[in-house]
Amino acid sequence: MKSKILKTFIACLVLTCVGVAAIWITFKTCTRTVEIAIPIAAGDHSPGALHKVEQIGTYTRSMLATLLWWGNLPDPISVEYGARLYRVQYWTRTPWGTDTIASGLVCIPKTKTPRGVVSYQHGTAVNRRLTPSAPTLLESGLGTAIFAGGGYILCAADYIGLGINTEVHPYLHAEGTATAVVDLLKAAHAFVNSRGVAWPSSLHLAGFSQGGYSTMAAHRALETLGDPRFQVVSSAPIAGPYDLAGVTFPVFLEGNDSYLSAYLAYLAHAYSTIYSQPLNSVLTDDYAKTVPGLFDGNQDEWVVAQRLPSQPRAMFRKEFLDAFDRGESTWFTTALAQNQVLQWSPKAPVRLYYSEHDPVVSPREAITAFSELKKRGCDITLIQAGEADHAGTALFAVPKIRQWFDEKASKRGG
Repeated sequence: MKSKILKTFIACLVLTCVGVAAIWITFKTCTRTVEIAIPIAAGDHSPGALHKVEQIGTYTRSMLATLLWWGNLPDPISVEYGARLYRVQYWTRTPWGTDTIASGLVCIPKTKTPRGVVSYQHGTAVNRRLTPSAPTLLESGLGTAIFAGGGYILCAADYIGLGINTEVHPYLHAEGTATAVVDLLKAAHAFVNSRGVAWPSSLHLAGFSQGGYSTMAAHRALETLGDPRFQVVSSAPIAGPYDLAGVTFPVFLEGNDSYLSAYLAYLAHAYSTIYSQPLNSVLTDDYAKTVPGLFDGNQDEWVVAQRLPSQPRAMFRKEFLDAFDRGESTWFTTALAQNQVLQWSPKAPVRLYYSEHDPVVSPREAITAFSELKKRGCDITLIQAGEADHAGTALFAVPKIRQWFDEKASKRGG
């Protein structure tokens, strides 16, 4: 009996490995980089102006359905179209006021009449190669299957400092984040039109973790912009930090997850650059010297986490912590308060996804955001992801978000 069970186990393991290998081989054969000729105005460095476009892959409907099978989402998602994937390089502006070229993923479904546009904001990445415009199974492949496979034009900004861009990444900086997202949408609009594809009137936003924050920041910026090409009709942040000073920073300082020191160091490094403040006014001298090299865009997240203390308070200056514990303001806590994304009134409906069991992003983030935006008259719904952990919250949410977007697109007719 034991021998039979062992043989069955080995057979299942072999089949699983063969299946994953087949998906990987298929994925690699469908991803190749080809530069696309596009109309570019010489010397146009205005925000959202196209710089360069490369096709990085093409998928049939069946390939995207296979990727969704591999993703093993808890609820089914229909795939109706194949899609073409493009790395779009475009002009945008850094938080410190310089023009720069950023990159992002744009996926166009194989239909002349897409049903809507989805702007998806990705989670924390410290390695600039692990971002949407790089052809990976997770970011490019699965995201394309979920949204472009449903007939949506998918736009996913790499953000400043990631993808092709080598600036300091403005981690959890509202304006710097929103600018990169909005300018990619402008560039995508120009590119899609050049391909003879109709740009839909409805724009849907979604994002996970840092991307939940980015979604809220981009939503606010787009409604402030008021551009009729980019009318937000639904917004679905997942497990994001929203109240940086009141919830995010104090909870992260408690060190309940092995990556929290990395996230706080990322944040301190970004704000130090953006606000022209010495890093050692927040971090100890030793860590102030170490941290910039950890966030040069070439490290993996786990490597960064290993180089930092398991308890975040150990890398902060005693004087800074004493001031924080006494409730005194510092340049850093003031910047955190300025970059929260709750003090506004969204016009488009918002669905906030979170989990009570998330060990990374506190459920207080979504609960606080729901309470604050509800008071301001927002059409907002708070959705709990059962027993899910941080990553599991995204798996829970994505099929439901796609269904909601489909309902919204059907009512608007694209």
